[in-house]
Amino acid sequence: MNITYRDLTTLDEFAAVVQLERDIWGPAYDDVVPVPILAVSVHSGGILIGAFDERPETRSGLVYSLPGIKDGKPTQWSHMAGVVRDYQSRGIGMQLKLLQRERALNAVSTRAVDLRSAAGDERPSQLCQARRPGPGVRG
Repeated sequence: MNITYRDLTTLDEFAAVVQLERDIWGPAYDDVVPVPILAVSVHSGGILIGAFDERPETRSGLVYSLPGIKDGKPTQWSHMAGVVRDYQSRGIGMQLKLLQRERALNAVSTRAVDLRSAAGDERPSQLCQARRPGPGVRG
């Protein structure tokens, strides 16, 4: 198993993410982030990274955050992170979260990084476990 990671930026990749969400959380999962929202948020500074098994190229995980403002400073709001069951417990979720953190810290517009989940969980180890996304940003 050779896992590679890359930023997802195209409409085809966004459509694949919708299916990946169902692969991770089950075929009946209907609270997926739709393609237009992924496109707008990523092209507005959001972070969407996929994990792939190279042989054959199989989507194995993802991490997604939206740009936002917290206390008057730009931030990234981590909405979801998940790994397909067959790929769990291999460090993929942790690597995705570390890459998300790196991207956020390197972003020109991001001065503060807050990678808590939408559910308010502040423990990074739990952010790397496959779980349903939180309810979103609250005002």
